Amino acid sequence: MELLQKGAKTRAGFSDFAGEAELLVNVEGCDYSGKDLSKEVLSGVRGRRSDFSHTKFGREASRADFRGAKLVDTSMVDANLYESTFDGADMRNANLENAIVSGASFGQYDGVWANLAGVNFEGALLSSSDVNKVCKNPTLDDEGKGALGCKD
Repeated sequence: MELLQKGAKTRAGFSDFAGEAELLVNVEGCDYSGKDLSKEVLSGVRGRRSDFSHTKFGREASRADFRGAKLVDTSMVDANLYESTFDGADMRNANLENAIVSGASFGQYDGVWANLAGVNFEGALLSSSDVNKVCKNPTLDDEGKGALGCKD
């Protein structure tokens, strides 16, 4: 958890600089399952193939890299997920209610689609082009399609 505090204030306020070497927080392959991360800044974090299952995210998680991560039953309610990458992540039953999801990616990583089965997108903020991209994900269930307004 201590690593997540590296440059947290700067990453929260200036997430476009979060990937810079001085601020890079690499937690690839780490296990945060079941942790309360609501007070942590995840903006710019490189969390590829990490386990964030059953965690609670805080408000700042923009421009983070969660490719191939495990995010099953993760609460991201009201989180800023702007331009975060969830390609190939297992997001089954994650809660993105009222989250800012503009520019986020839910595509393939290493040939595996992000698993969006049961994800709650109710009230999530996405642009129409973002919605079109998410709706192409074959794992998105009917409830998710309805919340996003996907067109068949």
